Amino acid sequence: MNGARIFLFAIGSVFCGLLLWSLRFVPPEFRAWEKVRSDDNILFEPNMTIDDVEVGDLGYKSWVKQLQHPRRVAFTTDATGFRNAGNPRFPEIVVVGDSYVVGTGVSDNETFPSRIEQRLSVPVYNYGFASGAIQVFLNDPRFANRMPRVVVYAPLEHRLIPRNLDIRYPKWPPDTPTAPGAASGWWHDVGEEVENFFFRLNMDNGVATFARYQYNGLMYRVRGLDGVTTFEGATILRLPIGEQKLDVPVEQRNPAGVISTLENLKSMLSERGSELVFCPLFAMGTIYPEVYPQADRVRIQNPSFLDAVIAGAKASGVRTVDLRESFRKNRSPYLYQPDDSHWNARAIGLAADELASELKSP
Repeated sequence: MNGARIFLFAIGSVFCGLLLWSLRFVPPEFRAWEKVRSDDNILFEPNMTIDDVEVGDLGYKSWVKQLQHPRRVAFTTDATGFRNAGNPRFPEIVVVGDSYVVGTGVSDNETFPSRIEQRLSVPVYNYGFASGAIQVFLNDPRFANRMPRVVVYAPLEHRLIPRNLDIRYPKWPPDTPTAPGAASGWWHDVGEEVENFFFRLNMDNGVATFARYQYNGLMYRVRGLDGVTTFEGATILRLPIGEQKLDVPVEQRNPAGVISTLENLKSMLSERGSELVFCPLFAMGTIYPEVYPQADRVRIQNPSFLDAVIAGAKASGVRTVDLRESFRKNRSPYLYQPDDSHWNARAIGLAADELASELKSP
């Protein structure tokens, strides 16, 4: 082997070594809860405590450091894999929902259920993890013989759909259902592993990540970035109107089906000795339509899907808490995290005040 070949071999070996060193082969993590997700991605790992710095979901997608707002959060799970630091054995109130209930960008004592507990001085259980959490709750054996006094159903508005509440899972926690016609068996598993490999290779390669941040930062300085706007002088990131489904014609979203689900849920819980309180949550377009371009604002449905569902739920006798009026009255300072689609601690406090006030009334 001559000198040139030796040199090329050495350079190639160093390059391959650096490349392999840069590949961490773990999913990209920008929120604490992504580090405690269970292997089946259904719940979180039990009995875990993470103290970490995270950035918002919109800030992470931008890949622009200037638009990210890192904050340190503490994230604790109980013996079953839900986010509960105290792990009350017999909670008086259970709050069921998705990521807004779990709490993103806030520590354990700042989540929606925690704030309700602080205001009412009664045990409140955080049953947040996915949009289908209410169906899982109805199958949870821990509550088979001792139901909470109140079940607060707090789904995110754009994930609010009619649901079959009579599903009985063969085991708990449930497996993720396979969609009709989806691949199954060995080939499905191989396909998932290949997909995950390339996802991790492209998204969590240390070298590629550094280069991507440099490129996106340069492009942002040169020509800006879609989705970046300001509110009262502060730079914020917008969640697209389409992702919030605010532009979908109301009837296409089947509000009557959602109301029927709520009626069935109220009946099922009543038979078990619990009261249903419906408290729908919402993303930024509902409160801050003015931060969107005119072309987006004219697409927002008015009356909205949430208007129809809340009116129908109240007419059906479902105890309902509408947080929108309070949020609109207290819209300044900004109620969402500047680099995230979720509420900040101030918004969570407002929501907890409203709900606690409702729960105190007869």
